[in-house]
Amino acid sequence: MVLGGAALVAGTFLLVYSAIELAELFGLSQFYAGLTIMALGCVVPEVAVSVAAALHGEQEISIGNVIGDNIITATLVLGLVALIKWHFTVSVEEILTTVPFMILVTFILFVMNRRSHKITKPWSILMLAIAIAAFIIETFNHVA
Repeated sequence: MVLGGAALVAGTFLLVYSAIELAELFGLSQFYAGLTIMALGCVVPEVAVSVAAALHGEQEISIGNVIGDNIITATLVLGLVALIKWHFTVSVEEILTTVPFMILVTFILFVMNRRSHKITKPWSILMLAIAIAAFIIETFNHVA
């Protein structure tokens, strides 16, 4: 267990510094590196858990995993970062390009819940399309 914990810490540092190096290599901001490279690296285990749960007929675990992860990430991670580094800023441009996607996805989840309480293939395709659009728009905003 100790060895696994040490490997996790080492892998985390490797991921963070590699993402920063990649962002700098391509002239991108660290915010963008966090928004894409880091987010993709962190979401892979979440996808694995959710897919495994869905394949075993435990869709509630998949939904709980996604919602719980987002709540914990937004509160625990930002709270801990704020305790360590008291002052950090996010530009208005970064907020204005990110928040609309968050609002749109929240609205879609609300509509899905009100209509049938089911996530169907069309809704899934819509969510994937939003993720791709967000990635493309964020990329163009930070490369340009």
